[in-house]
Amino acid sequence: KHPQHVLGSFRIRLTSDPLAIEFASIPTPIQQLLRGGPRDGKAQAMLADYYRTIAPELKQSRDRLAAVKKQLADAKPFTTVPIMTELVGDKRRETHLQFRGNYLQTGEQVTPGVPAELFTPPTADEFNRLTIAQWLIDPANPLTPRVVVNRYWESLFGRGIVATSEEFGSQGDTPTHPQLLDYLASEFIRLKWDRKAMIKFIVCSAAYRQDSRVTDNAYEEDPDNAWVARGPRFRLSAEMIRDQALAVSGLLSGKMYGPPVKPPQPSIGLSAAFGSGIDWKTSEGDDKHRRGM
Repeated sequence: KHPQHVLGSFRIRLTSDPLAIEFASIPTPIQQLLRGGPRDGKAQAMLADYYRTIAPELKQSRDRLAAVKKQLADAKPFTTVPIMTELVGDKRRETHLQFRGNYLQTGEQVTPGVPAELFTPPTADEFNRLTIAQWLIDPANPLTPRVVVNRYWESLFGRGIVATSEEFGSQGDTPTHPQLLDYLASEFIRLKWDRKAMIKFIVCSAAYRQDSRVTDNAYEEDPDNAWVARGPRFRLSAEMIRDQALAVSGLLSGKMYGPPVKPPQPSIGLSAAFGSGIDWKTSEGDDKHRRGM
């Protein structure tokens, strides 16, 4: 193939050692470390990392990791998701006041901040959206977990501990059980903001598992069940009704993740309400009966 070239220092080696081929398959940097003298921490770490890729006792773990990575790759969306990132340093855009809303007539420069009446921002080198996000989930800030768990409670009982779940300020209602609200908020933080764990914590409580039947006297004294004297009883949403119907019929699929699915439509299709081109082809198999999200 290469008539213009001559091989230099051409040698052939023979050996009866079965480990020679195995050693030859080891990457050159690792071979050099094995042949060398004393090793520092970085060299020891390189050897340990390589050994984990060939150790017989770890083969089962490596196979399981490879299978999980393949499942993750298969479950990834086919399209990319755009994400907004904040510019830093001198790349950040300057914002100025605009006289009468005219972007051609600008005034003094303004910087990120919030009204002092809302909260005292934490000490930081710079104040930006990340600062506010960190304050929202700061364990020292009780407002966020209170609002979140109150919405969970409302979705499960039909009424929140604070009835005005969208208004926790002076215009809203006071909580019927303030100690309970604080307890749930502290548990939510302890559970590391795990929504599923929090909902499981509530639905496993004695309050949620009460009988929903009510006597005339109890209904007269507490028609809205504000004091949680009985179990919840309220209308389900359309999505919940569909999931319940699939569950009791044994058709509900527990499959999760993957690309979006297309459930069955009404017989007349969506085009009757929203125009042609809206109808879709119903998914097949388990995807046809997956639960609503």
